[in-house]
Amino acid sequence: MGFLTIIIIFLLLRGLFSAFKSSGNENDYGRGRRDDFVTALLYLIAAIMQADGSVKRVELDFVKAKLVQILGIDDAKKAVLRLRDILKDPNPNLLSRTVTVRFSVDYASRLEILHILYGIAKADGEVAAAEMQLLQQIAQNIGISPADANAVFNASSYRAANNAPTIDEAYSVLGLAPTATEAEIKKAYRTLAMKFHPDKVAGLGKEIEENAEEKFRRLQEAYEKIKQHRGIK
Repeated sequence: MGFLTIIIIFLLLRGLFSAFKSSGNENDYGRGRRDDFVTALLYLIAAIMQADGSVKRVELDFVKAKLVQILGIDDAKKAVLRLRDILKDPNPNLLSRTVTVRFSVDYASRLEILHILYGIAKADGEVAAAEMQLLQQIAQNIGISPADANAVFNASSYRAANNAPTIDEAYSVLGLAPTATEAEIKKAYRTLAMKFHPDKVAGLGKEIEENAEEKFRRLQEAYEKIKQHRGIK
């Protein structure tokens, strides 16, 4: 049996399984999707925290606060304990986990995971070269396009000081050069707006949806900055 045939069969079975789940209790499906999201997030958080050779206290504090936002206090405590166990493993088998994430978590949720991971990497004030390399590797392994990954990174960067984007940052968020045409600008915004829309992560929890809304606002700010700069109506 050829590799392509195996992949096609796998995708068909995955589709049937998803249909079966969606025909059952919607709340159970929502919890299952959230559990998949959290499991993927914890393993990738561990990889990012270990990327520069040490786990910094500021990173751990950021992660704890983020998990409380995402999960609530009680579930966050459980997640932190699980994360500590994962961090004890000197080799959390990143490649294996990212391949699993690619098939078990939908695209919008993977974008949100990458957004959170970038924030963790930047928690100590800067993203180290090893961390950025790992973030790019993770994005590639979990099936996020380079353009979408760069949009996430660039949108997350300029808000570090609560400033509006510069015009150069705005173009970077949309993945465009300053020479882009008006049609290219509008097309890039529409494409990213569809991918980044908060409705895409509905059901993962209020906090995750709010995190997605913040990312979406940054995209809109970048687009408005370019429109104002170029006089686009």
